[in-house]
Amino acid sequence: MLNRNYQWLLFCFSLVLQLAETGVCAQRWEVINQMTGSHWHDIYFADEQNGWMVGWSPSKILHSVDGGVTWKEQFRFPKRFQRPLAVQFVDKSHGWVVGLSGEEDKEGLVYRTTDGGEHWKKQNGPPGFLDEAHFLDEKEGWIVGLMKAKDPGVFKFRAAIAHTSDGGIIWQKQWEETNPLEGMSWLNTVFFVNHQQGWAAGIGKFILSTQDGGVSWKKTPLPLERGARILKAFFLNEETGWAVGSSDGSLILHTADGGKNWRIQYANQRDKAAYNLYVRNCHELWVTGETYIDNHSRLSGGFVLHTTDGGESWKRQELADAVRSIHFITPEKGFLVGLHNVLLQTTDGGQTWIYQQERGYRLTAVTFRPSGKGWMVANSDQHPKFATGMTQILQTPDAGRTWAVISEFPTSASQGVFFHNNQRGLAVGWEINKTEDGGNTWSLQQRPEPGTRVWLPDAGREDRPGGLLRGIDFATETQGIIVGEVGRIYLTRDGGTTWEMLRKKTDVDLYDVQFLNDKIGFIAGGYFGEGVILHSNNGGRSWDIIANLENSVHALQMLDEQMGWAVGRAGYIWHTQNGGRNWKIQTRLPKEETLFDVLFLDSKKGWAVGEAGRIVATSDGGRTWRRQNSSTNVDLIKIAYNQQDALIAIGDWNTILGYQDPAFLRYAPLSADAAGKRLTQWGHVKSQLYQNFPNPFNPETWIPYQLAMTDEVTVFIYDAQGQQVRQLELGIQSAGTHLTKEGSIYWDGENERGEMVASGLYFYRLSTGEFTATRRMLMVK
Repeated sequence: MLNRNYQWLLFCFSLVLQLAETGVCAQRWEVINQMTGSHWHDIYFADEQNGWMVGWSPSKILHSVDGGVTWKEQFRFPKRFQRPLAVQFVDKSHGWVVGLSGEEDKEGLVYRTTDGGEHWKKQNGPPGFLDEAHFLDEKEGWIVGLMKAKDPGVFKFRAAIAHTSDGGIIWQKQWEETNPLEGMSWLNTVFFVNHQQGWAAGIGKFILSTQDGGVSWKKTPLPLERGARILKAFFLNEETGWAVGSSDGSLILHTADGGKNWRIQYANQRDKAAYNLYVRNCHELWVTGETYIDNHSRLSGGFVLHTTDGGESWKRQELADAVRSIHFITPEKGFLVGLHNVLLQTTDGGQTWIYQQERGYRLTAVTFRPSGKGWMVANSDQHPKFATGMTQILQTPDAGRTWAVISEFPTSASQGVFFHNNQRGLAVGWEINKTEDGGNTWSLQQRPEPGTRVWLPDAGREDRPGGLLRGIDFATETQGIIVGEVGRIYLTRDGGTTWEMLRKKTDVDLYDVQFLNDKIGFIAGGYFGEGVILHSNNGGRSWDIIANLENSVHALQMLDEQMGWAVGRAGYIWHTQNGGRNWKIQTRLPKEETLFDVLFLDSKKGWAVGEAGRIVATSDGGRTWRRQNSSTNVDLIKIAYNQQDALIAIGDWNTILGYQDPAFLRYAPLSADAAGKRLTQWGHVKSQLYQNFPNPFNPETWIPYQLAMTDEVTVFIYDAQGQQVRQLELGIQSAGTHLTKEGSIYWDGENERGEMVASGLYFYRLSTGEFTATRRMLMVK
């Protein structure tokens, strides 16, 4: 996990290279950095010590036995698309978790424990999308959601309530909406105060109530002009209750007569919704939720509302993160959970909230320059320090071996980054930001219309106004293109100072843009089952659709004007040999995980990355693809070549993977653009010292290196205390790469006296007239 200062020493290439009998180094992907976390959706304590949290991405259950001081993973859901949404315990032994199973036609997600979570057993929940369950004891409970209809007709799934009297082994549907268009289109919450009296609510114009244990349900109209979405209901007794949700903003409703009449206690149009509530008594309760900014176009953060007079007045606290659930275990100690691994704690009754865990970030873009400098984008929808989302820029001075955060600025969902040189660069997402000092400071770029930012909706489809910008590339030093949602293409002719939107050729989302030279460029995009490839032959001033594909395309790479590859939704990999006019499906992943990026180093060697940690590789130009072990199941968003001896793949939860191979050095004289894709000659070979192989070794090892010019080479070997144990005089060595056994530096493991050195850590330093570098190695006997 990264520390709060985010001094990321991410790419310390301690990747072990084992020498095979053939003399070829065997490589694998190594997790260089990754935090553990989840999108937490609900938290519940059975008593002051025993608590549980449920979340997804990845889907799991955490358990605390010390009042939330520490949390331990108790259960990991076996299927990727299972999404737990709610957890409840009737005592410290008996509990249930419900949610979405990913196979709604078969059964909803219901898991039960009878031993405090030591063992969780899958139950046969009602088929459909299950949002919440409420149990009165270890036997009787109710569950609500969108369930498979008895007689589907037009609506295959309908709002429904099911009941169990045996702890969830068998569920019987008690109620189903007969008119979803006029009644309830979904149910999100259910609550019973006893075995007879209960309520259920969700999306619609009503709240349901029962007086006979759910045998019959009555609809009570809400005091609203239009429908609402009630996300949580709670009753303190048979008369007093509250319901929270949204209707053109956050909404709190109150009843004092058992739900016969409801009145609005609180509403705020700038919020997205009130998500959850915790009721201590008839006077004191808390409500949590999410807030919007920018004309409801994106989330800003969250809020907590607190009342001590039953809801007649509310005190509001603004939070930097959206929060979903709240629970107090004592009058002073409580917890908030939310997406992006958000867990906050209060020990003063809610006056202050402290982050208990590190927040999750999505790494969305990475680029390297021939100089060895590189930049990475860390994106969050919200940030602990700011009311809006944040983009962090990380920089490496040494081709990715070490990284540090050099700047952050308030914008969320940054998707792409491009650097013209070591100083001037652009980052795009909801906005366009520009730097002139290598990424240390950033300024917001405006569209031609005064005061209008790029992300604001303009001429988008009514159902998806959109505005997120995703890809960026330049044909020349001054002429560049940004692509984004709903077919948007923006052109700059002055290096990114001003941008104009071109006439749209399509309404699908555009994800990636690549220029081969100052004339020829390609754009990839799509929307679900519709994929498009666009082409320009004038540096991006105009574009034409040259191909339509079977599914959405998320990334492409053209090696030249004829040959290229594209990857996208549902695991498709396409190949073209005629400039993108025709594309052939090379493969489709068996589990149909979406692929987000593709990288080829030459016409044979390539990789693609995507959902659930999927990495596939080819060494024959894509005729065959094989899966590589990524050691992770988080989504991988980008893959890039560091222009020396390694690939990196980045993704969710601050994940960085490294793949080191000295054979990559033959591509080192090639330069990659901001997406790590285009390969062009840059002519100068830098002096480099690379990791020895094998490492660990016993007793001999080889040290590969590279020289910018012909020079005299000496290698010094030191022990862990810094004492020199051997000096190797190589004499005059030619410029270029020295990577094979025959060309590398050989050490037989002996000191100056011809004695074998002991096991332990050693350092080797290569020295020429113009260059010095040091690395470490390990002798293991």
